[in-house]
Amino acid sequence: MILISILPITTTIFLLGMTFSNWFSLNKNGILFEKITLYFVTGLMLYTLSVAITQIIGLKTSEYVINGILLVGLVGFFSSLMFKGQKNLFVKPTKIDYILFSMIIFLGLVLEQYLVKYPHFPPYG
Repeated sequence: MILISILPITTTIFLLGMTFSNWFSLNKNGILFEKITLYFVTGLMLYTLSVAITQIIGLKTSEYVINGILLVGLVGFFSSLMFKGQKNLFVKPTKIDYILFSMIIFLGLVLEQYLVKYPHFPPYG
């Protein structure tokens, strides 16, 4: 339930990072886990920066702002594919990738079960 609610923002972050990494040709020959980590960290930086800019100019962070950032990410991603023509977005996973992904999935499931039992933000009455 928690994972489904954060899916649009996570997709936006990942897409922004993938767009930025494609435009500037970052980490061309890394393993899959390195690429995904770079995409997410770069996207998180750009997403935080764009939300900060929208708040500085006086807009409230709403669903429309998040959808606008997602639209910018989609347009940038497809334009980078058209103009840069990179074919190595995804690489074949290695054994290390499978081990790291399984560890992250396990830790995510443990964290979700913990947050279901002990919510971080308890309801106040």
